Amino acid sequence: MVRDFFKKWKKGIMDITPFQQARIVYWNTYIMILGIKLGIFVSYRTEVWWLFIILIAALVNTLVVQLGNYQKYILLKRLESNLKGGNEDV
Repeated sequence: MVRDFFKKWKKGIMDITPFQQARIVYWNTYIMILGIKLGIFVSYRTEVWWLFIILIAALVNTLVVQLGNYQKYILLKRLESNLKGGNEDV
């Protein structure tokens, strides 16, 4: 039963397209940003300044990563649209 699950899981992971992967990463990064913002709020309220500073840096880093993810997402979305024969501008 467990082996069958992992075989199906592996097949599913192998069949994911780069656009699907980029979309998942792009939207899931918002969860990380939300958690970091919550951590910043809590560390500010509890006056844990060293954690506050670390989380500010983490937020900046995550926003830069999110920008790269967004660019990759848009590029792959356009590419997939063109491969399907669509001429729509994204």
